[in-house]
Amino acid sequence: MSNIIRWLHISDFHVGKDNYEEEKIFKYILEHIEEKLTEDFILDFIFITGDIANRGLEQEYNQFFEDFLFPLIEILKFKTWEDKIFIVPGNHDLQRKYVISINRESRFDDKSVFFKNSKQGQEVREINEARAFEEFSKFIVTNSLYSTPKVKTI
Repeated sequence: MSNIIRWLHISDFHVGKDNYEEEKIFKYILEHIEEKLTEDFILDFIFITGDIANRGLEQEYNQFFEDFLFPLIEILKFKTWEDKIFIVPGNHDLQRKYVISINRESRFDDKSVFFKNSKQGQEVREINEARAFEEFSKFIVTNSLYSTPKVKTI
């Protein structure tokens, strides 16, 4: 048994920004991995770190899963994906319509309620932090629960 761990780190797909370029990069990465597998390359983990989507929209995640992640899983043929794929959202994975202020300085403004210990402050924080990633979370969990591959999010 080898002590070597081999992992793939990919990031910043920005699905939804440029369909032509996305198709090219998906194809290139998948072909490269297939080529490596013919050379007895063993992949232990996959880390997908941020900016899967460009605007955090459902159709962007649909495209990512259908055009990239599920074909990748098929190519790699792991028996189980539990604890093999880790996906972390980035700033582009949030839905902008729920973000009142992305500007850090405005949160520290005297008029800002963001850090206030009040119901209004709590609502603003929830809108900014939790709800903005709702589509990301919903789509990742749905695909994890109802499809063969197991995808873990952090």
